[in-house]
Amino acid sequence: MGTSVPAALKLQDEYQDSLQVVFIEGSRVTSDQMHAFAIDKGWFDVGTAAMWSKEAPFKTGESVIPSYALLDPTGKVLLKGVTTRDHKKIEEALEEFAKARKKGPKDLPKAVSKQVAEFYKGKPGKALKALSALTAEGSRASSEDQAAAQTAIDTLTAAVERDLKRLDWLLDNGFYAVAEDELSDLRKGLKGADEWTTAVAERSTRLESDELKSERSAEKALLKLQKKLYSKGTGKVSAKSLSAIAEKYPGSQAAARAEALIAVVEAD
Repeated sequence: MGTSVPAALKLQDEYQDSLQVVFIEGSRVTSDQMHAFAIDKGWFDVGTAAMWSKEAPFKTGESVIPSYALLDPTGKVLLKGVTTRDHKKIEEALEEFAKARKKGPKDLPKAVSKQVAEFYKGKPGKALKALSALTAEGSRASSEDQAAAQTAIDTLTAAVERDLKRLDWLLDNGFYAVAEDELSDLRKGLKGADEWTTAVAERSTRLESDELKSERSAEKALLKLQKKLYSKGTGKVSAKSLSAIAEKYPGSQAAARAEALIAVVEAD
């Protein structure tokens, strides 16, 4: 635990949005104790892309920790095992993925691979439009290129749909600051892709709605306290200050998160 978490955070920092690190659980401690320990170690910060969760999405099959599973963007398991034993293998797999993301997969026709790379550079609208041109009636692309382009369209379209579902989850669960950042990226990336414009606009309208004004104010207050908590440690943020947010914004998503953090700062 003492070396595997910092190593994973280092990988998260190195690979940025090419990687999503999710920490699940510790051994012989409660979730609140694990959360408090991570905060005081400086492993948990508002600014880090790494995530902590109480919900284990799968079992690795290992009887010891730290164990891991490395998934590709479609959810396929690439590697799994004991983290400390396989760290080099994990690094090599991530390096290969990062190269493929930058230059495009080697196993695809050049014209298709180029657009897959464009997609992962944050230009999904441009990439999908170019791939659609390869499959359009009258296209001069070879049958092999057309088939590969259609497969890529299906895969990348599913990725955009997952991004939209993630936005819905963020909005449903009160993570408005993150949703705002991701909406901005999607709006830029899907510019000119008419089939996605409405979907993005609907979520932007929801985020800016009067209905969420109080919720967003509550989250803003909580994030200010969280920043102090994660930078200074559990001893610097009182349960009373967290309770004040819950009392000021009763029934809000931020209030529920503040109440959950009370258990963390009070954990032994």
